[in-house]
Amino acid sequence: DACPPNSTLNVIPFFGGMTNALKFVVLGALMSFEENRCFTISEKDAHLNPGHRFGKTKNGEMGNFVDHFFEGIGLPHDHPIVKERMASGNYVVREWRQYWDSLERRRTSLHNFNYNTSMYSHPAANVDGVTLKRDFIRHMWHLLPSYRDSTCQALKDQGIFDTDYIALSVRRGDKTAEHFAFPTMRVYIREAENLVRHVFKDGEIPKIFVATDDCKTLHELRRLRPQWTFISQCDLLAEIQTGYDIKKIPKMNGKQREEHFRKFFVELYALA
Repeated sequence: DACPPNSTLNVIPFFGGMTNALKFVVLGALMSFEENRCFTISEKDAHLNPGHRFGKTKNGEMGNFVDHFFEGIGLPHDHPIVKERMASGNYVVREWRQYWDSLERRRTSLHNFNYNTSMYSHPAANVDGVTLKRDFIRHMWHLLPSYRDSTCQALKDQGIFDTDYIALSVRRGDKTAEHFAFPTMRVYIREAENLVRHVFKDGEIPKIFVATDDCKTLHELRRLRPQWTFISQCDLLAEIQTGYDIKKIPKMNGKQREEHFRKFFVELYALA
């Protein structure tokens, strides 16, 4: 919270699904470092935060998304600096395109289209965007202890890290409305087969972790390769997921919301 005196506060909107929202928080944090500004996250009207949408308080099952699941990211909304900047109008809110479209301008040929990381106190003089974002994520995305512990326990219970494995991410749901051309499960199998001989020793049964919002895809994968071991959080759900739809998130009750995101955290850790 060592913000330069009278500096403008960056207010980063929390919009879209969880990975999309947190991605733009990372991009906003990068921009804030470049501008030497502090930032706060605004969950006003966020689909992931029904507390704001329905006029609830920030406490309980309908609370703020970031506060509910993560340790603090940026300045909290009740921080004195946030209150002062908001009251005086010394803040800026950018739409998502401004975070996204400025990337090319910020990674120029001068640095071989990498970031000039001197302003980030990064050990490398110039670093590619993926590496820089990865390092930022490691510093910023910290699950609260209860969610971190339950995620690690779930990974341990399924023996995911006990041996080598291949991870697949299969997204369906509301991406259909965006006219994505989804690959068939045979394509996923073919791509996995290209890796099997490099990951598993002769005679070792391939272990595949499947992260998916549509559990029907898991049945198809198992049908195509019954001799492989497929592991997924889908096997443990009280309610089978048939495709993520962001519009349904505000309608979830507390129990459904917890199950949905606990599964998601396990999948993200396993994919990482």
